[in-house]
Amino acid sequence: MDTVQGKVENDIVPVEEDLILELNFIPEWARKPPVPGYFDAPDEKTGRPDRRGRSDQHGRRGRSDGRGRMDRPDAARKPKEAISSERTFRRPDASRKPKEAVSSERTFRRPVRAVPERVPSLPLKVSFLPDQKRLAGVVRRISAARLSYPLVDLAYLFLTKPKSCHVKLEADDRSGLHLYQCKLCRMTASDSDVLVRHIVKDHLEDYFRKEEVIVDPPSGQFVCIARCRLSGILLGPPNHHSYAAKVNEVHGARYAHMSMEEYKKNIEMIHDPELIEKWKEESRKQIFYFSRKEADSEHRLKLADVEAFMLKDVVPALMQKERRVILPVETARKIEDMPLLRCVREAWAKESKTFITLSFALSGAFHHMDLYLFRAGRGSNFVSSTCPSPLNPDYVVDSIREVLTYLREHPGCSRVDLVKGIRSGVDMDSPEAGKVLAPLSWLVEKGHIIEFFNGALAVPIQGRPEKKKKKKRKKT
Repeated sequence: MDTVQGKVENDIVPVEEDLILELNFIPEWARKPPVPGYFDAPDEKTGRPDRRGRSDQHGRRGRSDGRGRMDRPDAARKPKEAISSERTFRRPDASRKPKEAVSSERTFRRPVRAVPERVPSLPLKVSFLPDQKRLAGVVRRISAARLSYPLVDLAYLFLTKPKSCHVKLEADDRSGLHLYQCKLCRMTASDSDVLVRHIVKDHLEDYFRKEEVIVDPPSGQFVCIARCRLSGILLGPPNHHSYAAKVNEVHGARYAHMSMEEYKKNIEMIHDPELIEKWKEESRKQIFYFSRKEADSEHRLKLADVEAFMLKDVVPALMQKERRVILPVETARKIEDMPLLRCVREAWAKESKTFITLSFALSGAFHHMDLYLFRAGRGSNFVSSTCPSPLNPDYVVDSIREVLTYLREHPGCSRVDLVKGIRSGVDMDSPEAGKVLAPLSWLVEKGHIIEFFNGALAVPIQGRPEKKKKKKRKKT
């Protein structure tokens, strides 16, 4: 593989919003992990990202308002004089127990803290791939510009835009693990029950349209009404036929992380005629479902009937069982399977620092699309549409020889530096400067000179030949 003499330094250029149109990069010291907290797991109870254990901007912990122990108002503190005046010194009394006796009777034990259950790890290989459409746009830009771009910065550019890359999950063949993926949105889970709940919950409206219908209020004698303490939702009287269905609906929609027995402890019975009348008025608005296949169908279906249909006919058609799946990063962020989400989060954090899997995927894709990879500087990989081809200055004309000789002695210089080095004191708009730069386009097109994305120029040199291994003589 060809190498380039000298070191190429990156300029500080802001990353543009359009991945295809602008291929500008920022230096390594200014990089930050892409989309901080992008795969933060939500708290099981609140549903928000778990921020426990994090400190504030001043390094303090434990207070939501950001104030530490010493940030309380001065009025709340007691001055030293007041504290000292309150102290009273007493002589030791014989009736009091000595310290040894007191300390021997007391036993101090640290409170036992409940250790949270660790999410089990899965035998999975997680890697990241570029999106094909955006990759094709980047390849067209590289081919048209005839510039050389650093591979790791291209990987960084893809990873900072989650819509431009995908997640590849591969289960270990020896583990017997299978992955279940939805054919519509490519949501993935390692547990089939998790994906079944996803299909029934998120794709129900793809097959049924929901409509609110006003019906007659429920009739009957109701003494009390049940209400959820957590949300304040009226569940209905216990003696009404809709009570059990309403409890299951609220539990599944809001508090699925709790067991049914634990949730029922948060239900209170209230004897209030006004709340009963309010529930009757709310019960007049009922949700019915209609099939989307039959546009003019007036057949009303309840939620339980629709879910039964989804489990019987839709779930088997949409769920596929695989060992290797590919899904968008936007979809991977919404994974409901906690062990699988943990694997993706750990891989994302590692990829944000090293860009190993994405760089490897990009190098293979660039090679397949007739681009060339080479090393420059301190082992950095670059990609270009032109193959670096060294040219011997002894067999070219004088104008080309001057350019090649100067770049060998001053690698990484710009066009302005090249003109000033060969023709000092010459204006860039003068004809003499044009003569110096005239052969540059041809040399770059043929690969005899490499022009990097930041305007640096360098001359390719042939790689060092491999040393032949000496064969050991056999002792006779």
